[in-house]
Amino acid sequence: MAIRVTRPAFVNGIAALARSDDPVPHLPSIERWRDGLRKIEYDPNTMATRQEMRSFACAQCHVEYYCASKETLFFPWERGLKVEQIEATYNNHEFPDGSPFLDYLHGETGAPTYKAQHPEFELWSQGIHARSGVSCTDCHMPYERKGAAKVTSHWVRSPMKNINKSCQTCHNVPEDELRDRVAAIQGRTTKMIERSAGAVTDMLDAILEAQAAGVSEEALAPALELQKKATWRLDFISSENSKGFHADQEAVRILAESIDYSRQAQAIALRLRAPSAPKPKEATEAVQGVSEL
Repeated sequence: MAIRVTRPAFVNGIAALARSDDPVPHLPSIERWRDGLRKIEYDPNTMATRQEMRSFACAQCHVEYYCASKETLFFPWERGLKVEQIEATYNNHEFPDGSPFLDYLHGETGAPTYKAQHPEFELWSQGIHARSGVSCTDCHMPYERKGAAKVTSHWVRSPMKNINKSCQTCHNVPEDELRDRVAAIQGRTTKMIERSAGAVTDMLDAILEAQAAGVSEEALAPALELQKKATWRLDFISSENSKGFHADQEAVRILAESIDYSRQAQAIALRLRAPSAPKPKEATEAVQGVSEL
């Protein structure tokens, strides 16, 4: 039975990705199309391999997209699949009425904000399994025997629920060790998400304090732009449902950038607020070993 993709947003999005310069070695049919004459648009239904289609079928939904009311649903892949490439697409995109693209204005600071959906396909694309030719279906819907036939399981679930068929067909490793490896990756990613969220909270507090102190919107603009970058990256990984497993090093890189942007924004806001901060009180008692009164 042939696998087909039917969602217009995916068909348009994957064609836009094919036209981009982003290397996609895990998608060989796109690389072949790029090396060819490109006389016709890239069409996954006629050009992709069956193994690619075993991921493309999932990527019709398990992706980042815009789906609100201001514009027709689209996948932001024209520059590539990495978090910063999608961000650049959004930064240069306008709604049909000419207004800048955004998902919403932050409820406290008023910063334009991007909301990640569930970018599993995008993060998987940066990982070792994608690069090794392993599809979504191989892990989440592994092959099984039905009599003399080899068929794809249609019980879609976590590979951790079916390690024998999902993992051990490739990994000659005991089940407990495989489970522990996954738990370690997801545990580290969760801790990084928590640290990133803590940095975002500190940043928001600093921006709100600066706004309360009367710092102008113009002066705070760089901090609000950094807020957008920081929250977008945190949301990208926390909304992706593998807890980093699909591409653990990429997930940590993105969260580290989120922390960095949060701290940069926090520093800007604190510097701007400093002139209105209360002056330090003079000491009324000597600090032993430090000063005398």
